[in-house]
Amino acid sequence: MFTGQAHAAVALCREALPVFRRMGAQKNEAITLTRLGCARRALSDVDRAADHLRQALTLARDIGAALEEIQARRALGVCEFERGRPAAAVRHLTAAIEAARRLQAAEEEAGAEEDLERIRTRVIEFDRLRL
Repeated sequence: MFTGQAHAAVALCREALPVFRRMGAQKNEAITLTRLGCARRALSDVDRAADHLRQALTLARDIGAALEEIQARRALGVCEFERGRPAAAVRHLTAAIEAARRLQAAEEEAGAEEDLERIRTRVIEFDRLRL
């Protein structure tokens, strides 16, 4: 996502959230929180991104929105890695993979596996550089 697009996405999400909350559209709220978190991450605002993604995860879990929970968890895993928390990243991505398998959401499972592999590769490269 380009910076200009990320700024626009943040603005749209911030505009949409109160509307969905007033309507009681919790699934749409969870989706929007995930998108807001991803946009914040694209702007390198990883702490605020993680806050939005945790809210999305909690809401999706509370309302039983399994696919939205997987998507929020996957985005949170990537965000946690960028926050310097690789163990938390692995936990979230592993949980997303397991949930995607239970839901038979092949695309989400494959995406989370790719994210996890990318993180593992970066950790290995970092360890090599430290030696």
